[in-house]
Amino acid sequence: EKPTITVLNATGKPGAAKKRADELKSYGYNVLQVADAPNSNLTSTTLVDKTGGAKKYTKRYLELRFNTKAVKDISGMDLTPYTSDYVVVIGPNG
Repeated sequence: EKPTITVLNATGKPGAAKKRADELKSYGYNVLQVADAPNSNLTSTTLVDKTGGAKKYTKRYLELRFNTKAVKDISGMDLTPYTSDYVVVIGPNG
């Protein structure tokens, strides 16, 4: 499926997104960007599927890896600058 992924840090702890991005890269994923989240009001790690379900195998794997269900967007968080297939926002449980 050759997915692209953006990993954002909403934990407030420096390096949390980079650690998870490096983990994904070790599995062969194309991580396009690692950055701080626009805001950090999340209570848990969130997976945003920007493909509309087109890459179902990747979606399932990422849901299992991050112990969450994929959503279409995150209320109050502008993810339009991120062009990857998936955006993983690492929350406090991340």
